[in-house]
Amino acid sequence: MQQHRLLLTSPIHEAVDFQVPGYGIGPDKKLSIPTMIEQMQEVALLSTRHLGVSVFDLEPKRLGWVLLGQRIELYHHPTLNDVCRIITCPTGFEKVFTYRDFHWLNPQTDEVLATASTTWMLMDLDKRRMATLPDWIKSIDEKTPPKAANLERATYKMVPPHEPEITRHFRVGYHELDFNGHLTNPVYVRWMLEGLDRKIFEGRTIKELRVQFSKEARYGDKLEVGISKTGHDGEFHHGLFRAGELIASLQTAFSAEESL
Repeated sequence: MQQHRLLLTSPIHEAVDFQVPGYGIGPDKKLSIPTMIEQMQEVALLSTRHLGVSVFDLEPKRLGWVLLGQRIELYHHPTLNDVCRIITCPTGFEKVFTYRDFHWLNPQTDEVLATASTTWMLMDLDKRRMATLPDWIKSIDEKTPPKAANLERATYKMVPPHEPEITRHFRVGYHELDFNGHLTNPVYVRWMLEGLDRKIFEGRTIKELRVQFSKEARYGDKLEVGISKTGHDGEFHHGLFRAGELIASLQTAFSAEESL
């Protein structure tokens, strides 16, 4: 739980305070998972701008970052008007992958509220395929925190839903696209969560979430959400499908409200 203190030893860490807004909470008055992901993307964008590797720096080179996987663990769910400190830092480079960790803290007590690990790759925007990390990006590795600071890597291979029940249908609209021209990551997660019945969320809170992005979704794509149980109480497999093809996977684990 003290890994965030090691993260702070890196000269390239980023720390931003954030107050939970009214538009980011649900019926339980808690910060929604999609809003949480949006806030982490904002802090990551700020970090990459300071490092000179943001979308604005890469686009002239016809390159862009693509999120491949994310693992979020929640220990204390932020609620309306709570002030959180989000700390993030690149935590390493490996072949064609780069990693970034996030820690959500109570800035008054230093209590860890949540953690998230992410895995990214660089994409050739013209060829729409993986690109090799150039040396000027890999040189950032010299300033990353010690390995003891690293969270568990989000490099797992997700198990797709087994015989999923199709529960939702969506069509990608213009205002759901990101600056790479495909469905923005928080919406992938939002739609897969929407596949669950509302009763699942009543009296329970998500304690862990794992997501894997496999394919791009584009404007006008018709998508379906499929859900299956894992065999463990309070755990579900979610899939986002396009014409039967799995384009993203999500696994959620819920705990009783009183335990958080």
